[in-house]
Amino acid sequence: IGEARRDVCEGRILPVPVHLRDKHYGGAKRLGHGEGYQYAHDHPDGIAAQDYLGVEREYYRPTDRGFERELAQRLETIRVRLREGREE
Repeated sequence: IGEARRDVCEGRILPVPVHLRDKHYGGAKRLGHGEGYQYAHDHPDGIAAQDYLGVEREYYRPTDRGFERELAQRLETIRVRLREGREE
């Protein structure tokens, strides 16, 4: 969490991507808010190959011990699916 806090404190912040912005108010459609959003539950394994951060950043690095080992395996599966989805 320290890296994420540093990024914020040092001004390394980005605007929310347009497809993630609220589309439930007047004028949102005109601004394109919510357009292109992919609902993860509509995709195989609940993984949508969509960019949510806008930059290549990794704040969580699981250890190879205990339950974190399982999380690391799941994260690798997700990364593979995301790469495959972006190549399509």
